[in-house]
Parts: sequence; C-alpha cells; structure tokens
Amino acid sequence: MKKTTTLIASIGILFSQEFQAQNVIPNNGTGQNPNAYVGIGIGTGNLPTQNLQVHGAINYIRERPGLVFGNENPTPGGGNSPIFTDFGVTSAISLTNTITGKGDYHGAIIRMSLKNFTIDNLEQGGDILLAASGANMLFQGATKRVYTGGTLFSIDNMSAGFNVFANETVQNGINIKTSAAGNNGLSIQMAANSDNAIRVYSAGLNGKKNFAVTSAGEVYARKYTTTLNNIPDYVFEKDYKLLSFSALKAYIEQNKHLPNIPSATEYKEIGVDLGELNRLLLEKTEEQTLYILQLEERMKTLEAQMLLLLQPKGDK
Repeated sequence: MKKTTTLIASIGILFSQEFQAQNVIPNNGTGQNPNAYVGIGIGTGNLPTQNLQVHGAINYIRERPGLVFGNENPTPGGGNSPIFTDFGVTSAISLTNTITGKGDYHGAIIRMSLKNFTIDNLEQGGDILLAASGANMLFQGATKRVYTGGTLFSIDNMSAGFNVFANETVQNGINIKTSAAGNNGLSIQMAANSDNAIRVYSAGLNGKKNFAVTSAGEVYARKYTTTLNNIPDYVFEKDYKLLSFSALKAYIEQNKHLPNIPSATEYKEIGVDLGELNRLLLEKTEEQTLYILQLEERMKTLEAQMLLLLQPKGDK
C-alpha cells in the first residue's frame, strides 16, 4: 500500500511539473478568452499569447550544409569532420512518422531561427505541397523544381526550376506589377551572352520557336507589329510643304542626312526606335513619290516642247 501511494504521488508530481512547464492556463490572463492557451519554453511566470506558443532560447545547429543567411555561419571541420550550420536561436516543431524515422534529421521541421521562418523537409527527395482550394504549389525534392498552378503537375523536358501552370480558362501564367518607378518588371541575368533569356514556343512540346531574346540583346521573332498613331499620309495633303529640289540638296549637303531624320550620331546616342524609324522611312517614301510625280510632269512638258521644236515648219 505504501509503494502504491508513493507511485501515485510521483506520477502526480511529474504531471504537475509537465503541466507547469507548458504554461497551460484557462485563458490569456484577462478572463476574456475561454480557450486554453499553451506555451512551451516561454519561461516561468510568462503567459502564452496564442493558443499554442513555442518559444526558443537556444541555437539550432545541424550537421548538414544548407542555405545560409543572416547570422547563420557554416563552420567546416578539419579533415573528415562534418560541416555544422548554426541557424541561431530557434524555436522548432518536428513532424515525423514510421516511414521517415524519428531522428534529428528525419521528417520535416517548422522553425523560426533568428528572424527567419523556415519549413524544411529533411527527407532526401521528399516534397512540400502548399494547397488551398485547387491553388497549389509543389516543391519537388527529386527534381529540385517548383510547380505552381492547378492540381495537375506535368514533368517534361521543358520543365524548369520554376514552372507555372495556368489551368483556368481566364488566367495569365504570370502577372508582374511594380508599385514604384525605376523598378524592373522582370530582371534576367544569364551566364553567357549567347544564351536565351526568353524563349516563346508555339503550342505543344515540339512547337517552333516563335520568339527569343538573348542575353546579348539580340531579338528573334517571326513577325513584328507596332501601333503607330500618326501614319504619314499627311504628306499627300495639299497644305504639306514639300521642299524644293534645291532646298533638299542644300539641306543634305549641310547636314549629311535627310530632313526630319535623326543623324547617325543621334541614333548612336539614343538608339533606334524601329517603329518610329519605319514611320519616318514611309514619310520619305511618300515624299519621294511626290518628287517622282513632279519629275513626270516636267518630263511631259519637255517632251511636248521637243515635239514642237522637231515638228516641220510646214506642218501645222
């Protein structure tokens, strides 16, 4: 009987200590919240502020190289010693099962290290899936790729490090919007100038390459369309002031380029707007047409005069 009493007392003490370590209280201390708040590691006398609060007080060190940021400094050992990564002061929750095992490097960890929040699947080749009502993001460990979009993820030779699947009938693949001037909507840096920074294919995996931009700034396209609001048909209006031949000749001799066309020096400094250049070339083509028509009238006048001169004096 004495042993039984002692055992029951010991269990009661252990249960009481564990209960106190978790800071279980009936509410948040104000008497306003009927839900239980539980704190782990927040210290004696402190009250948890959430339904479940996990508070870290010691550094998390892992014997595995990983992504290092902030104050996380990997320290390589000498010889065959392993590499340890110190992630700093951390609070963490470990999730394991009978397949992963339950060691330090098994399962998944949800942790807050310093000011950095991490969800880490420690299983080699394991995945992480984030899902909400058909919107999914899959981090695939085996292929080291990220897929986002609908529920079906296809893996093919076109897959990249990051893949977007627009499954809805009215949905863009990626929409980028900046909130301040001076920012890039899309910034791409390639390893070599000959690499394609952007490639666009027609439908199907074996589709023809329709558009490409290389890192060197070269653009490949099947068709180029520009919207110009001022096609130069104004040249054919009666009030359009076409330069005389003598004025045109004098302008070219002095400036070494056509009127209303930027000089080679200007194009070198500011670049060439292909749409505007095509508009100006059309303007010059229409002016050239008017010059040709003027020459045609002169030729007709000269021909008539020549016929009169060559006509026998007896013919009238």
